[in-house]
Amino acid sequence: GHSRRDVALHNLAYALIDYYDRSASQDALEESIQLAREVLALSPPSHAGHARASLLLAKALHCSPHSQAQSDEIFHLLREASMGWASYLNDSVDCALVWVEYASEFHHDSLGEAYSNSIIFLRRYLTIGPTAKLQYKALLRQPAILTLPMDAAAHAIECGDPERAIELLDEGRSLLWSEMRRFREPLLLPEQVGGELAMAFETTRSELQALSTADARYNSEYKGGRPGKAMLMESSPLGVSYDLLLSRKRKLLEEYEKLLGRIRDKEGFEHFLISLPFDKLREAAKEGPVIIVNCSKLGSHVIIVFADRGPVVIALEKNFDKQACELRDTYLEALRTTKTMDDPPRMLGRWLESIAQRLWKHVVCRVVEELKEAGIQEGSRIWWCPTSILTILPFHAAGSKETSEFFINSYVSSYTPTLKALIDARRMQLSSTKNALESKPNLLVVSQSISSKLKLAAMEVEVMVKLGPFVTNIDEAQATRQAVLERLPSHDWLHFVCHGMLSKSGDPFESSLHLYGEDALTLNDIIKMNLPHAKFAFLAACHSAEQVRDPSALQDEVLHLARAMQFAGFRSVVGTLWEMEDRDGPRVAQLFYEEMLKDEGDPAQRHTRAAKALWKVTRKMKENRLSMARWVNFVHIGA
Repeated sequence: GHSRRDVALHNLAYALIDYYDRSASQDALEESIQLAREVLALSPPSHAGHARASLLLAKALHCSPHSQAQSDEIFHLLREASMGWASYLNDSVDCALVWVEYASEFHHDSLGEAYSNSIIFLRRYLTIGPTAKLQYKALLRQPAILTLPMDAAAHAIECGDPERAIELLDEGRSLLWSEMRRFREPLLLPEQVGGELAMAFETTRSELQALSTADARYNSEYKGGRPGKAMLMESSPLGVSYDLLLSRKRKLLEEYEKLLGRIRDKEGFEHFLISLPFDKLREAAKEGPVIIVNCSKLGSHVIIVFADRGPVVIALEKNFDKQACELRDTYLEALRTTKTMDDPPRMLGRWLESIAQRLWKHVVCRVVEELKEAGIQEGSRIWWCPTSILTILPFHAAGSKETSEFFINSYVSSYTPTLKALIDARRMQLSSTKNALESKPNLLVVSQSISSKLKLAAMEVEVMVKLGPFVTNIDEAQATRQAVLERLPSHDWLHFVCHGMLSKSGDPFESSLHLYGEDALTLNDIIKMNLPHAKFAFLAACHSAEQVRDPSALQDEVLHLARAMQFAGFRSVVGTLWEMEDRDGPRVAQLFYEEMLKDEGDPAQRHTRAAKALWKVTRKMKENRLSMARWVNFVHIGA
């Protein structure tokens, strides 16, 4: 009758399982199973320890020679426990991982379901943190679950279903962006839903959006999904305890899901905010193929997505996951060591030539063969969508110096974290009649031409100002964080000339664009913005498309400044992968905007020229034999 009896029996049962592993004592195993059943009886589905108790019994049953009935019981326990709402989330994580492990070991027919449910569970796991920052930290503590989408896709391909693999990857990756995006999704045609329901949804959605992007910090770790007395720092604008903040977030989520259910009951809204099926995802490739490079210990593949035909799958070498780790480590080592050398661009360029050649040999040469076979002409656009540890590698640089074959010679490269992100970037956004009819964009140039100590920054600003009267420049003391935030809504194009900085603390939300004095525009500032008229941004600053340089970082989340600008509303963004050469700023700007501002085509769609304009500029830099580190540095993201 003791209130902690379940804990004591749980510990004893585990000790007996361990004893069985060492001694093969059947008596110990049978007693552990009996105790595990008693623990489960003391921990019903409404109990916070239910998942832990279910996992205990599943492990005990797994140790014994089991019948079909026992096998069915094991997977029933794991299925129920991993998807239950009452248990501690970390215990539910363990159940989901063991379900995948056991189903794979026994070739059980629930493996596909285990992978599909693990993607659902990943999204639910984010409720462990009330804000995106705290969710990021929570995901860092559970690295094992982050490979599940990639493994699920590899399993689907093995089962002959590449379309399902694409769906799983798109749903299970970039979790933080997807979570924040769904709270930004407005209810179109609210009058067809009903005023009261539409208003309730808008209120709940807005509060969730504000909470997700809040600049919350806490001063003590919480573990196991059990927050205890962890408190937000006094400097936090939220000013409440972690427990209260999390409680409010979960209450809002519960209300949000109920409202979504009511909206989906309305005719014409059945698919509102539901994960996109393959037939919708393939629309991302309507302007050119999307190249997904998936890296998994179960098997790595390239999936080429076309808009008008089925996907093409290229199986990579069996040990490609290990090769990818080596490439990632080599790349990070190159960025770290060459920074302190004489002539960093030249030294980094040498490392990059080796990395580019390996990317070409293991992946990209086969992609080019398939694209040519599919009739994709030279000069066409393609989008790279690498997964996991591959997200930081420059695929557009791939090539062989010996044979002079480079991807850039044939195709225009852009990047997208997911297919859904590319579809969102192309979505028609509301714009005023005035802007739609203007022949030139409203371009805001934000610069630090003197205090930044960038010797040629003033020359780059001069290039920008000479483009025409449609350019507004705020420089030095005018360019404060507050001034930038106030000016952005009235401009559809943006160009930064300043220092960009990776977070020194390892927190990607603190990466920033340096402004006047000690002022800075952080990634967290950017994601709070909602700019429905924004079209194009050029971040001519160091590290603006680079993630935190840490192998343990959540690389699949693609957390960098350029992606944040895309999330804020800019449909097309150019950024840099590492330190930008000061001398490249004026010349790149000159050539790039000459292409962007040509009087041809629809003026309102000039932002869609960015990838091709950048391609022409970087090809010219390559032809002029500049170090690879200088022309590879610039990347395009989005539409």
